[in-house]
Amino acid sequence: MREIFFYGLFMDDTRLRASGLSPVVIGPAVLDGYALVIESRATLAAEIGSRSYGVVMALSNEEAQLLETESLRECWCYNLPETRPPTPPNESYRAELSQLLTQFGFPAEYVREVSGSSPAA
Repeated sequence: MREIFFYGLFMDDTRLRASGLSPVVIGPAVLDGYALVIESRATLAAEIGSRSYGVVMALSNEEAQLLETESLRECWCYNLPETRPPTPPNESYRAELSQLLTQFGFPAEYVREVSGSSPAA
């Protein structure tokens, strides 16, 4: 089994199951030093001082190869390439991801950031 940090809408294990995979949800996770960037899809960008939230799930090695509490854990994370042309944010993706982050109980400030809302005054 391979432990993988999932972010964006792939945190929803039902999406992975619909693709024929059998993920085992380990739990919420934090990735320091990376910012979540939402364009047509979500990706992670290295950024000092940033923090992204996701879910660690385990997949068999074969399933993992088919994919393109704060504790330290070494795991895989699949990310979009950094050398891609920027695209405008996908607002429906942003809204759906905000709902998923809320379901997992991630910090409200992070959910507002992902949703594109201003921080609370």
